[in-house]
Amino acid sequence: IEIYQDGDESWTPYGSMLNDYVYVVSIDGLHELIEELKNKSDAEISVMESKIESLREDYFTYGGILEQIRLFLTEPSRSALTCRKLPQTSGTTDSFRWPRGHQCIKTST
Repeated sequence: IEIYQDGDESWTPYGSMLNDYVYVVSIDGLHELIEELKNKSDAEISVMESKIESLREDYFTYGGILEQIRLFLTEPSRSALTCRKLPQTSGTTDSFRWPRGHQCIKTST
């Protein structure tokens, strides 16, 4: 199964598309994740592994990632990639504008 260790805000690929098949956890949440995984049956883990394997070619290989980037730039509605604004910290700006009708999702703080 896929586990992403993340900071305060998740920056995993493909937005929420993978929520049912991967785990995103901060260091503070690692203990809870371990407990949750202990309670999963082998069948539940197998389903998750099979789903990730079925997505591998289109989303996690070099060619698949390049295709998702191409779609994002040329046909955004067909790409699984998402665009989000950076959280406001020193050095970030809201002045960037995406071309071709791309829209960024405003994250809550």
